[in-house]
Amino acid sequence: MPVPALEAGVFAHTQTEAPFGGTGGGTADLSAPQPIRGSGAFLPQTESSEALLLTDDATIPRALDAAAAFLPQTESGEALQFSGMDFLVTGGGRGTGRRAAFDVVSRGGRVALGTRNPANVESFTDEMRQAQENGEISGEINVEESVRPFIVNLKSQLEIVEGVYDLHEGGFEGLDGWIHAAAEGMQTFTTKEKLLGGIVTLRGIKKRQGLDSEAYQEAKQNLQRNLAQWVWQAMPGAMNSNYEGPRTLLNELRYRKMLKPGAKIGNLGSVWTDMIGQPGVEVPSWYLPVCTKQSFDLELQAKENRARLEAEGIYPFTLIGQVIDNTDVGNMFRGGIFQLMSDEDAARYIESSKPMTTADMSTTLQMMLLSDPNNPEQWTSGKPRKLYVLGPTDTKEAVAQNVLWELPPDHPMLTFRSPI
Repeated sequence: MPVPALEAGVFAHTQTEAPFGGTGGGTADLSAPQPIRGSGAFLPQTESSEALLLTDDATIPRALDAAAAFLPQTESGEALQFSGMDFLVTGGGRGTGRRAAFDVVSRGGRVALGTRNPANVESFTDEMRQAQENGEISGEINVEESVRPFIVNLKSQLEIVEGVYDLHEGGFEGLDGWIHAAAEGMQTFTTKEKLLGGIVTLRGIKKRQGLDSEAYQEAKQNLQRNLAQWVWQAMPGAMNSNYEGPRTLLNELRYRKMLKPGAKIGNLGSVWTDMIGQPGVEVPSWYLPVCTKQSFDLELQAKENRARLEAEGIYPFTLIGQVIDNTDVGNMFRGGIFQLMSDEDAARYIESSKPMTTADMSTTLQMMLLSDPNNPEQWTSGKPRKLYVLGPTDTKEAVAQNVLWELPPDHPMLTFRSPI
């Protein structure tokens, strides 16, 4: 169930301060990067076509027809394509970010693992060591030297500034890329006992009395009211973490000249973060806090910002995924949302949506990190690079079929209606 007033209030695109620390208008001045110590900006303007991602250019291929040319080899542990390369991975403690960090290290790279919880770094290195003992990754890799903690809460500008300084002074003074997989918002709901209890209650009523019963409708309305309140409570923190935080982080990386010429910025999002506000798209209320990620992506891909970043030899791109099975959202779908839908609606969504895991997003991410910015089939100067990952990517044929430059208008996430 959407929250119309919330959508209208938070996603109104009424920015008065320029992004990335500039002044005035809706585009940034990236010519003189400065560390940010405060910000009043919200979402960038989207009225101008220059601030929107272009999807109708006839020169952009619809799918990665040339995927075979740059698909990373996965058959051998000897394929260390990231050897000698360093990456910052925000959101590296779990989900897609963790899988991406694992793949980079397993292919010879080093990562600064960004997370709020130091225990995530320890468990990650343990996972890497176990994979090495099992022969899943090369024995040449020194796991301890390949993983550096980046313990930063993206809600805190001070922690970001100090974290980047420590990273620079600690041997990661030059980065080949920044993988931004962090997303604040879902934790509010997946860890709330009241939400889980409400879903369990609804499931029980559905089983005993059906979806159309008065008891079910009353319990559903109560849960929706609670959800609306939780969304309001979660939104300020999500905005800080999903917009202000990465905005500050990018400025700090540029201010300290930590992104090497040729560095890539891989920003990860979802179909809902990408399409919120579009006619006919009804984003579930419980996902709205995560959608604050859209603001940073719009800034990153705005024409003037891309031009200035590319002039510095920095190449931003965005990967948009559908619901990923082995993530918080995937777990919420299986453990809650599908249980509250009619059997027919749940079956229809499952049948029309291809299964997908964090490994599929990571494979596409690696392809872009290893791609040549001068290759026009993968990059076009001055144009946004956005890929939709809508299914498995475990073979070259699957990549060509499921990694697209455009979102199909009949994708199930565009017509999905959450039961709560």
